[in-house]
Amino acid sequence: MLTTTKTANINGQSKIGDVVAAYLGANIQSDGSVSISKTIPNVALYTKNQTDIEVDVKAFEAQAIAVAQGGIA
Repeated sequence: MLTTTKTANINGQSKIGDVVAAYLGANIQSDGSVSISKTIPNVALYTKNQTDIEVDVKAFEAQAIAVAQGGIA
């Protein structure tokens, strides 16, 4: 028997100038559960700008939670 699940994916980037400091991803399941990931391609850039990048990460997390709370159509 086939079973399917709807999901929503959100992707973002935190940049310093034109350089990506962190890739952000969220997967939202139809039951409202959320998985959020962060990939840091350049540790030196991330470390130097961590405070600014974490502001972006928190904003991304808030967007993902807002989508989850609104449900997946």
